[in-house]
Amino acid sequence: MKIIVFKDANERPIRFNVNQRTIATAAALASLTLLTCAVFGFWLSHAMAPEEVASLDELEQARQELALQRKSLNTLKRQNQYHLDALAMKMGDLQARTTRVEALGSRLTELGNLDDGEFNFDIDPPIGGPDEAGSYQSIGSMDLERELLNLESRLNSQHGQLSLLESMIINRELDSRMEPSGRPVESGWLSSRYGPRADPFTGEPSNHYGIDFAGKLEAPIVSVADGVVIWSGKRVGYGNVVDIDHGNGYVTRYAHNHSNLVKVGQRVATGEQIALMGTTGRATSPHVHFEVWLDGKRINPTNIVKRLAS
Repeated sequence: MKIIVFKDANERPIRFNVNQRTIATAAALASLTLLTCAVFGFWLSHAMAPEEVASLDELEQARQELALQRKSLNTLKRQNQYHLDALAMKMGDLQARTTRVEALGSRLTELGNLDDGEFNFDIDPPIGGPDEAGSYQSIGSMDLERELLNLESRLNSQHGQLSLLESMIINRELDSRMEPSGRPVESGWLSSRYGPRADPFTGEPSNHYGIDFAGKLEAPIVSVADGVVIWSGKRVGYGNVVDIDHGNGYVTRYAHNHSNLVKVGQRVATGEQIALMGTTGRATSPHVHFEVWLDGKRINPTNIVKRLAS
């Protein structure tokens, strides 16, 4: 069998001589090739394509899940940071409250004249105990927040109680400083007591409504308590006089002074010098006539003078 191939009209054709065997072989190879391609195409279309499509869907789903987990992780990180910031602020507030409580405790220690070794707020409290195996337990964030809230509540309660105690101590201290006690002179001696006596000028019986302390001329006269000067001047029979109001109904009087050293309205403290001893008014020699008034009535100053000495 001859096969003629024409490439171009102007060129000579190409001739092939093909026998029957070659044609049969070529036809068989072509059929086999077509069958192989058909089988491969059928397998590829029915076997590989669904798996590839499924794999792409799973990959996309995994990517979406990963994105959700990353978003959840970022949210969790922000929440944890928020809790840490809140705990840090709470810890700072508790440290400030602790500092105030310690300062208040130190003031109370000083006001109460307590032993510094027993109440020392500058060092940690002495605590301890044996190390028991397995006694340590972890604590969660919620437990920690609850403990911090409990600690804050205890500190608030303790601060309130200590503040009330401080106020009571201060008021008691003020009351004690404003309550007359002690002698109105730094040096001298008791020359006349309270009560009935013979008048030093007439010799007739009379009542002495104060206590006399004799001493040197111009010796210091001091206030027996904190108070406010309500009189500084002359009174008939008393000479130069200083009257001091101490509150709670108490008023003290210092008479026969050589000179007064304070003015009306002036605040004075316990032991502060207010006058100089003299002989003004009805006085035979340098001394201070000391009176105590309670709710507008003169009382015996003896117990007040003895109070500080005892």
